[in-house]
Amino acid sequence: AKIDIQITPPNVDEIFRVGASVWVDDGIKTDIERKGQGLQRALIFALLRAWSRIIKEDRERARESDREEITNSKIHKRKASKATYFIFEEPELFLHPQAQRELFSSLIALSKDENQIVLCTHSSSFLGLELYKSICIVKKDSVSEGTKILQCTSELFSELEEKKRFNLSYWINPDRSELFFAKKVILLEGPTDKSVIPLLAKKVGVFKFDYTLIDCGGKTLIPQYITLLNKFNIKYIAVYDRDHQTGKDQASIDIADRDSKSIEDVIKPEIGESVILENDIEEEIGLTGNNGRNKPYVAINHVDDEGYQLSSTLKSKIEKIFE
Repeated sequence: AKIDIQITPPNVDEIFRVGASVWVDDGIKTDIERKGQGLQRALIFALLRAWSRIIKEDRERARESDREEITNSKIHKRKASKATYFIFEEPELFLHPQAQRELFSSLIALSKDENQIVLCTHSSSFLGLELYKSICIVKKDSVSEGTKILQCTSELFSELEEKKRFNLSYWINPDRSELFFAKKVILLEGPTDKSVIPLLAKKVGVFKFDYTLIDCGGKTLIPQYITLLNKFNIKYIAVYDRDHQTGKDQASIDIADRDSKSIEDVIKPEIGESVILENDIEEEIGLTGNNGRNKPYVAINHVDDEGYQLSSTLKSKIEKIFE
């Protein structure tokens, strides 16, 4: 009789599952479960980033091996998907805004390595306009209508230059991503409007926190924001200047009218409307003269003065904006 003794090697996965724990020393060395949620999530995301690098290296080696196999055998076979799915629910939890943006950048990089990233978020830090086709707004306004998913998969811009201009205005102030969460979006020409109009709304008593005010970066860019909101079926109101100031020549007035028409032409009446300031916000609040470069500051001081009287015309416009 011949006897062999065979030793079954331990299952590494089982060892890690049963007998391993992670300890972190952040001044006090404890098990990770005793640390705060922010540190726990930071560790998870750091491991994911490391894992994504390992996956990338493995796939690069696999591609090289596949190329050699195809070259040697001259047989072209359809390869199975090598995508890995990363699914997150509210990744912004316990992370400060800067860390949120860093994580979002890491997830975008991870998605470019044949990975599928799916995340549910309530943070505008995890939305980028250049990735608008990936954004899905999931909402339920009533039980009878049920859940709706709003997504734009078509091209928003007809020209490359149009897209560049829009992205420029967008990235100067990245908090514009907030519009995707808004109950209603208020589109404004510039920083003075954005500073003064909510202040007046609070004076009148009609301000709403679930309405988002967007500084569009100029009157000519408002139609592009309207196009975006139309695609996602988000309610909005466009507030713009008529720009018929005293002293303007006819050519300038014609240009202003053309820009106004371009706004009105893209408004969908079922979800959008407009409010027109007679000439500009400064004239509406009774601020005359050259106010220099500090227009928002000067305008805020003007309407915040105890003796300021809001005209009935402007009061009606403010009420319409926030109705």
